Amino acid sequence: MIASIIRMHYSQSPCSQEAVRIRQARFLEGSMPRFFIPLVDAAHQEEAYHGMATFVGGTPLPTKERIYSITFRHDGEVWTATVGERMQGNAAATSAGGRERGEQDPVRWSTDTVIAIYAGSTVPYLIAHDGAGRNRWNMPVWVRDVLNVTTFD
Repeated sequence: MIASIIRMHYSQSPCSQEAVRIRQARFLEGSMPRFFIPLVDAAHQEEAYHGMATFVGGTPLPTKERIYSITFRHDGEVWTATVGERMQGNAAATSAGGRERGEQDPVRWSTDTVIAIYAGSTVPYLIAHDGAGRNRWNMPVWVRDVLNVTTFD
């Protein structure tokens, strides 16, 4: 139910470019935003966070440990999932023989927007997303090969 409410909000209210710009500026300044669930009003943030955790089978984290962004390896690609943004990946360019080349990695984007990131029980982390890119990612995304974790302020 929480997932359908969040999907409805996403379909009616696309992420503000200004909000993305502010988050990017805070990241560059070294400060992360305070905890939020995208497009959920302030009065329902905790309810949405705990409801989505139940939905995906994740463990809600204490406020000071909640995850803003996670970088991980999946099928040889390095992906970053940041709350409120689409997932972004880099695939190593390979030659016809399968060897990695030293060229720039092609950037890949998912149309899935990250809603929240939780601790998992059978895997280290679970990423809850809006399911917009129905072909690429399962719900939730299971993260095993973690490269970096950034928490909210």
